Amino acid sequence: MTERRLPGSLGSTGTSADADQNDIIQKGPNGLWFTRGAAELVIPGRFLTRTVYTSGTGATHNLNARTTKFRVYGQGPGGGASGADGQAPPCIGMGSPGASGAYFDHMFTVSGGVTSFTYSVGQGGAGGSGNVAGSPGTNATSVTYNGVTVGGNLGLGAAAGENAASRTSPTFIPALLSNGGSVIGSPDIGVAGQRGTAGFVFDNFSGTTGVGGISVMGLPGAPRIANTGGVAVLDGFAGTLGAGGSPGLVCADVSSVTGGAGGNGILIVEEYS
Repeated sequence: MTERRLPGSLGSTGTSADADQNDIIQKGPNGLWFTRGAAELVIPGRFLTRTVYTSGTGATHNLNARTTKFRVYGQGPGGGASGADGQAPPCIGMGSPGASGAYFDHMFTVSGGVTSFTYSVGQGGAGGSGNVAGSPGTNATSVTYNGVTVGGNLGLGAAAGENAASRTSPTFIPALLSNGGSVIGSPDIGVAGQRGTAGFVFDNFSGTTGVGGISVMGLPGAPRIANTGGVAVLDGFAGTLGAGGSPGLVCADVSSVTGGAGGNGILIVEEYS
């Protein structure tokens, strides 16, 4: 390891042990210089801190006093899937999948003495119970600093489910899928949310639901499957980190099922000197 002494160092032959420790900087294996003692050397571009937010609406983040630039990235929330109402056998009913929220990634430079920003983190939409549409997320995930806003909008909830009472051939359902969230502002990187996938009903009234829209940071709810054409009463699965929920499925039963919730949004803040 390389050692260097700052100007005015007493060195190893000096009379002050504290000065000897505090004025030595060393080069680590990653090539960055750091102090061995209690003194601090601020190196431009050095990583300072990371903060993760999973909730908050119009909240404030205060930057570190040494921060000169900061990165914000995150995910808008996902939409909830719909459920379905069961009918007398041999009917099958299934809901629609929720869509995912948008992703964003942006680097801000601290300017004008502005040392804080406001943020919001969206929450995933609830799944519909029975033949009821799923809900969209509660709000976008976004950051506003010095008059500039970037973020990811929420994914939409799913349309109401469909009851397939008289299918005589394999069929995709539903044909209509809800839209994913849009990117807010002009971040360095922005990825719009995605629709889910359609379900499929076979001619023997077995079937598989679609899955929610996938997000950059999360996974959608897994599909629900009825393999035999027998009785199946299956609620949908929730998505994670901005992904959409998967639908419920009911086969040869009069029960109602609920769609999975959309995944909550997330915001990550990284600060650099």
